[in-house]
Amino acid sequence: MNFTLNCKLGPKQTLPVEVSALMRVSELKELIRAKLPVGSSRSRKIVLVRLHMNGSEEISDYDLSGIIGAVNAFAEEHAVRLSVKDSFSAEVMRPGKTLAEYKFPESPKSNVCDVLVVESSRQFLEGIFSKTVEFEVKSGQDVIRFYKEEIAPLFDKSKTFEEITQVFESDRLEKFTSKPLSLFQSEGDELKKGALPDLKYQSRNLQTDIQMEIERFIESNEFVGLLIGPTGCGKTHQLLHIGKTNFTIFIDAQAYPAANETYDHSLNQLKSMCENVTKKWQSRNADLNAIRALAYAFILTRTLYLKYLREKYPSLTPMQFLLYQIFNGKMLATVFQLLAQFSFDVITFIGGNIPCLKCFICIDEAHVLLDRPGSTIISEMDGNHIQQNGDVNEKSKRGILSALLWAIKQGDYAKKVLFSGTSQRLRNIDNFGYFETKPVSPTLLNNFCAWTPEMAQTYVSSLVDVDSNVLSEILVDNYRPRILENFVYDLFKVAVNDTDSPTIKDARLARKEDLRTIRLILEESYKAVIHRFTRVSIEPIADQIRSNSYTLVLLRLLISSMISCNGEVVPFHLEPSDISFFTDAVGSIYLVSDIQSNGIASYSFYEGYVIDALLESFKHELEKESLHSALNLLRNIIASEGRKSTAKGTPFEAVVLAELLKHKDRLVSDVIGRFGVKFDHPDLRIPARELKMADERIIAERPQHSFIRPTNQFRPDIIAFLSPNTLLSCGIKLYTSNIKEAVHKENLKSTDPRLFFEKKDRATNQEKRRLWVDSFSSSPISLSVRFLFEFPGINPAIDFNNGRYVEDGMESVVILITAENMDVLFSDDVCRVVRFCNV
Repeated sequence: MNFTLNCKLGPKQTLPVEVSALMRVSELKELIRAKLPVGSSRSRKIVLVRLHMNGSEEISDYDLSGIIGAVNAFAEEHAVRLSVKDSFSAEVMRPGKTLAEYKFPESPKSNVCDVLVVESSRQFLEGIFSKTVEFEVKSGQDVIRFYKEEIAPLFDKSKTFEEITQVFESDRLEKFTSKPLSLFQSEGDELKKGALPDLKYQSRNLQTDIQMEIERFIESNEFVGLLIGPTGCGKTHQLLHIGKTNFTIFIDAQAYPAANETYDHSLNQLKSMCENVTKKWQSRNADLNAIRALAYAFILTRTLYLKYLREKYPSLTPMQFLLYQIFNGKMLATVFQLLAQFSFDVITFIGGNIPCLKCFICIDEAHVLLDRPGSTIISEMDGNHIQQNGDVNEKSKRGILSALLWAIKQGDYAKKVLFSGTSQRLRNIDNFGYFETKPVSPTLLNNFCAWTPEMAQTYVSSLVDVDSNVLSEILVDNYRPRILENFVYDLFKVAVNDTDSPTIKDARLARKEDLRTIRLILEESYKAVIHRFTRVSIEPIADQIRSNSYTLVLLRLLISSMISCNGEVVPFHLEPSDISFFTDAVGSIYLVSDIQSNGIASYSFYEGYVIDALLESFKHELEKESLHSALNLLRNIIASEGRKSTAKGTPFEAVVLAELLKHKDRLVSDVIGRFGVKFDHPDLRIPARELKMADERIIAERPQHSFIRPTNQFRPDIIAFLSPNTLLSCGIKLYTSNIKEAVHKENLKSTDPRLFFEKKDRATNQEKRRLWVDSFSSSPISLSVRFLFEFPGINPAIDFNNGRYVEDGMESVVILITAENMDVLFSDDVCRVVRFCNV
């Protein structure tokens, strides 16, 4: 009897073959081998797998991928029947048998393959889908025997690895090299990206604020830490640093690993198994112990592996354990599959009777595991998990991450637990079972900040052997670590990151020969990496912001992020609902203040290239708000400050100075008079220029008719000697809410000439203070004009009036300038920026 056999080569790849029921499996192999697509290795071993369906359910692409990765020569030789899951099982077909012996033909089933074709080699392990366990566990001795006879032999199949340290050469016309880098290899696998080793596993590390925050957490009594920050801001970098220096179970939970990424096979299994369990439930929370058992088996697998390696290699280092996990994902999946077949009572009994070492447990991209397996598992902590419309309250959903935290606590396996992700919803993590007790209350570790230009130059220089002077002219922005990694990868293999755009990749490759100097190569690579980030990340963000009606909030956040004041970013306050959207959906903002009890917190964009890209995306909306010319003003000011790439970090002190210079040569009495204060010095005029000068020279020379921005040790933000004994000083504060009384009083003190170089009754610089006191004593300031720029304004409860005062023989004129009266001095563009950010 002849019929068509559908041979599945992999997900979405089917090869129909005309066969007969009496054809032997060996003959079918040769027939398939001859029909394999061009590019397949026709000399490679082929294994055929017969899928036995136990129901009408279709086999997912994920299950097919798992079987393909599982089958090997061992399975073929022993004709192992693989117990996969309740809905189907898989059996390796032996060469000498006929198709009829495997019950072919049968009635065709829609979208279900008859035979799975696996191109195999002995490099594959026994498989993700192992034999059904027939081991009885009733006592502690049974557990030890089970570990020695069943688990340890699987661990014995671990792949070893080697570290090769070498210098790598670029593929550019003008050659340059890397610094010595470590390439880790294991039986054909290697941790490599493009032409370089994977930079995440190099020994480079920069001390950052978030690293110090994590170190304090490690020394504390807290147990669960959450690293929450923008995509690419260094969360993975920090978790891997922990893994390199402490024995750590490291899990990458990314949802859609790229083809060139190492991903966790056993975690993919765990996701699939949990979904298969929950979709059979007739009601929510029907069998939580089944989920707990799977999570427990998953954590126990890694813990037992650390025990095994420490016993086998007493000198094992944390870095080596990290690499063993990365290179042996399939073997760990085999062990997990074995343990996952035990019931809840048995698996917890096994775990409780095998002494294991405590270690750190880190899960990267943990937000991926928040919802899985969806709304079938919910929290009963509040009792209000069902909304009026019958849906599950979003905050009450629980997923695999909660189950893993329960398993970690139940097994007492961890010294510390760290989850990282972009979503603020990680803060709602619970322990999957103790509903009557307090929530987990994890410690939030979110002191992330983009790397400064100096940090970026240090990091790249540690990897690439190029002129630091040239590099310092390229890296002038703030950066997240991933941008810098991609920059280095691109330097050594042009367009290695441009996999999403073949057109751009081809164009860059065509221009490769035109770049004949290191400077041109660095500039072209840098622009390409930033452009790709904009194309891949910013454009979808812009669409999402518009569709969710957050455009105005974004524009205010952008404008405030462009400006700095007193050397600090201008914090923009976000309401709790806005925080959820911008951290979860936008994922590019950084926290700059502690979250208050009412849920409000301050945020900012740090990277200029992010700000510029969003400004470009929303240029029509900015024009609608009449902000286009104001943005040009800010950009021109930052250009005058010496920054080349972006308007990020425009000092508001420079904005104020630029506005004051527009009044050059105007009578000071006219300006002060417009604020309602009489000024009896008709000969004094507003300076006409800006002068840059060191503090010591300012004190010694008292240069007249010039504005100066001294160091912050001087205290005022801007000063000008209108005459040898007449001083104009400005104190500048820019907030997104009213100025508090303590800040106002401190600003008032900072402009008092008698208190220069003093702050909180201490000298800001002892030597400069002495010089100023001597100068003030020999030639006292007789007239002090003090401008207090405080935006948007002071707290209404503060009692303050503009006016003239005489104190200790010094006449003082103090003028408070707020959003209400700033149009006396400021242009429409600056007024519009300040008011727009403070609506």
